[in-house]
Amino acid sequence: MIRQSRNVLALLALTTSASFAATASLPQGAMLAVPNPNVRTVEVSLDDASNVEALLFRIQYNRSIAAATSVRATSLVNGCAVEVNTTEPSNEVQISMACADALPSGGALFEIDFAGANPGRTDLTFLECILNEGSPGCDVVHGDLLVTNCALDIDASGSAAANTDGVYIYRALPPSLQIIVPTVFREILPNIPSDEVIEDNINTVIDLLDVDNRGGAQANTDGVYIYRALPPALQNIVPPDFRVIDPSIPSDQVIGNNINSICPQ
Repeated sequence: MIRQSRNVLALLALTTSASFAATASLPQGAMLAVPNPNVRTVEVSLDDASNVEALLFRIQYNRSIAAATSVRATSLVNGCAVEVNTTEPSNEVQISMACADALPSGGALFEIDFAGANPGRTDLTFLECILNEGSPGCDVVHGDLLVTNCALDIDASGSAAANTDGVYIYRALPPSLQIIVPTVFREILPNIPSDEVIEDNINTVIDLLDVDNRGGAQANTDGVYIYRALPPALQNIVPPDFRVIDPSIPSDQVIGNNINSICPQ
């Protein structure tokens, strides 16, 4: 009976080890605005890197939408030998890595810079994910990238709107700095990208969001003006009481032109 129990425990241990899988992921809802800025950095992450000493990633995308221009290793893979191929085939990013010791932790392992080519959406698809020599296994979470001429479409939905993008921009800018997507929004629209992805999208275009040209984007000025200029709000961009407090605010026409330059209506 004791021998049988030990055999069962050994079998359970073997089954558990064989079934364990780490998860490699790419962001869903990343946005790249063209013509400016024309680069978006996408992170390739691994949730559990314990015992991982080598890996191979093959990631496919649509080169007519965007092109991978460079790949960087993060500090998590310091000391590892990394090889990158972004040229053959031209619609893939291939990353291989070998380390003397297992990685210290999970997280973002690599950063891929994509340059926009034409407006559209491209899937970012793992064609291959191999860790060590196949153990642990590798589950994958594919991503996508929207290339758009509207830098305010920060949730990568295909168009900018006051009650989504306008809200997220306002909540992400100082001094509000609150949870970017209100909890109730996710109950209604569970496919909204994560706060982290939306924040990355905003950081990509942060220099463009100072639409009143007054020394940096702020929630209670630029965030308000962007919200009021986007559909379906379409109201006076600067509330009249703002001008009572500060008559030096640029005209609605000036601010509106700045907003139209980063998101043509």
